[in-house]
Amino acid sequence: EGSRVAIVVPMREWERGYAWAYYRASWFLAGREVVPLLDEDDRFLRENLQRADFVASWGGEARLPRFVPLWRGPDGILYGRER
Repeated sequence: EGSRVAIVVPMREWERGYAWAYYRASWFLAGREVVPLLDEDDRFLRENLQRADFVASWGGEARLPRFVPLWRGPDGILYGRER
């Protein structure tokens, strides 16, 4: 409850899939703040990564400074901020 979760998905364009994944994640992660890592102009939002407590990566591994894998499943990885 109350955590900020950033979303990493294979789609790197807002209109070509990232928006769908972001809004879908917001539904599944109710009670948490889902923060996008892309804006509507497909620019990377570094400040949102810095605000995130966790990163949910679907469809592959992500190289994220200051985050460590907490859980791995067949379709994705949950990272937590390194302490």
